Formats: sequence, C-alpha cells, structure tokens
Amino acid sequence: MKIMMREGSSAKNLKALAVAGGDFIVSDDKDPEDLLEGHIDKMLLKAIEYGIDPVKAIKMVTLNPAEHYNLNTGSLVPGKAADMVIVDDIEKLNVKTIYIDGKPVSKNGSLNFEVNPLKLQGTFKSNPKNPSDFNLTSDSPKTVRVIEIIEDQLITNKKTADLDIQEGNLMADLENDVLKIAVVERYGNNRMTNGFIKGFNLKNGAIASSVAHDSHNIIVIGTNSTDMAKAVNTVITNDGGLSVISTKGITDLKLPIAGLMSDRTAEEVANDLTMLKKLVNDMGSTLSSPFMTLSFLALLVIPNLKISDIGLFDVEKFEFVNIVVDD
Repeated sequence: MKIMMREGSSAKNLKALAVAGGDFIVSDDKDPEDLLEGHIDKMLLKAIEYGIDPVKAIKMVTLNPAEHYNLNTGSLVPGKAADMVIVDDIEKLNVKTIYIDGKPVSKNGSLNFEVNPLKLQGTFKSNPKNPSDFNLTSDSPKTVRVIEIIEDQLITNKKTADLDIQEGNLMADLENDVLKIAVVERYGNNRMTNGFIKGFNLKNGAIASSVAHDSHNIIVIGTNSTDMAKAVNTVITNDGGLSVISTKGITDLKLPIAGLMSDRTAEEVANDLTMLKKLVNDMGSTLSSPFMTLSFLALLVIPNLKISDIGLFDVEKFEFVNIVVDD
C-alpha cells in the first residue's frame, strides 16, 4: 500500500497533508477552471513550497507511481518509453517541451497534435419527474435529520431541524438554511430519495448534477419541489450535465459523455461552469465550488451523513436511517 497526498477543487488540503508526507502527489475531482491554472504540475510546485524536497516531490509524480503500477515510464532508462517533460528549473518547473514516446507533442505551451472525439450514445434511462416526486408527506410538523456540509471538506455533519408542513408536505426552512435534497437513480430503476441539507444558503431555485460519486445518479438541491423537478428534467433531457433553475430561467452545462464529461474544450466548459457558479452565488450560496461539493453528498463512504437513491445513510453507524427522527 502507498500513501497518496490528494487535493481537489472542493477539498484543498495539500498543505496539511504535506506535513505528514506520502508516496504520491495526486489530484481528483478538479473543476475545469482549476485545470486551466494547472494540474499535477501546480500541486508539485505547492508541495515544494510547503517544504518537500524538490527531487523527492518530483519522484512522487513520476518514478513512485510508475514503479507501483508497473508502468513503462517514469524513469530515464533504456527500454522505458521516452515520456519526458523538459523544464527550466528544478524548483520553478516551467515546462519547455513535452515528449511522448520520444516525439515532441508540445513546445512552449503549443500543441502539435489534434484529437477527434467519438460520438457516444446517451446513457440515461430515467423518466421525467414531477414536482410531487420531491415532496415529503407528513400529517404534522416533524424533526428531521439534516446533512450539514463543511466548506472545503468532503466530510459532513449530522444535524436535525424542526420543519413545518404545508398542504401535507414538509417544507424547506430558508430562514435557517434547511433546503431540500434528492437523489434520482438514472439507470432504469426510477428509484429516488428525498432529504434535507444545510450549508448551501440558496434563497430561490434549484441546482442539479449528474456528477454524483460514485454511482453518478442525479443529485439535486432546491428551495422548492417545482424548481427541483425542472433542474432534474433538464439534466435528463441533456443526457447528463449540470443545471441551475434561477429567477433568470434555466441555465445548463451539458456533459454528454456518460453524464460526466464534455467533448468541448476545457476553456469552453470552464466558461460555462463559471457562469453557473455565478448564478448559484447570486442565488445566495457562498460556496467556492458548489457543484463539486454537491457531487460528494451521494458518496456513502465518507462520514458523517450522506444520501443515495435508496436512502439516507449514517456512515458512522454504517446503516440507512429514516429522514424523520424517531420515525
């Protein structure tokens, strides 16, 4: 086993991890805006800034993973693939030329190859949703379990909230930032779970995404059921992606490759994502990466409280729990 020091867009903790050390420097769940600023190369520079020896840090992104996974690269020795990055300085690490199999593929930031994306078939098998699908019925006010997010972290807190009813449905409490959340299964079984979330601070509308680890069902957060249904149906119609329902209408980012990726340029995707984030901020959220934060709320292996298409999950107890306390 090897220790990986990881940093993503919603969990920026390489500085804390560098003190502990490790074998690899890795990246995961990066927004395209962050990728445009740099990927492992940027993390490598940060690791050196945080006190890791430059040679050791470089080994953590080249030799160490190559040896661990038995890759035909990672070191400059006879018989290995000539995959090389030529830099100007061992600490500044400005890339001058990149070689793959001994052939230069980039020089001074300019590429000399092209990619022709394949057209892939859509993978969504989910029926359109009605606003009533996002209601939690009740005959009286209830105390409910609430997922509370923590800024820049993947873990969540377990909270409770007392919610009123209206026309037989438990209502979101916008004044106390208790919003509705749901996960909609996308592979043909039409399962879904409703719950409540704290930490997004939306004052209107809803946001949805088909990037929801690890099953990548559709996850949605909203202030009301009508906008949540619109957000989910937009994602279904687009065969995946992100959507925002705001006072300005419907805004989306299509991710047609498995609902996770785009065949457009990183710059185009980043521009659209930046626009969506601004909309979410205008709706009241102060999160720096709201969609990346959203994607981890369906990951049932990270404490403390998460949600999936088959229920609300208490990771510490390692069991599904009822939305309503004492129900």
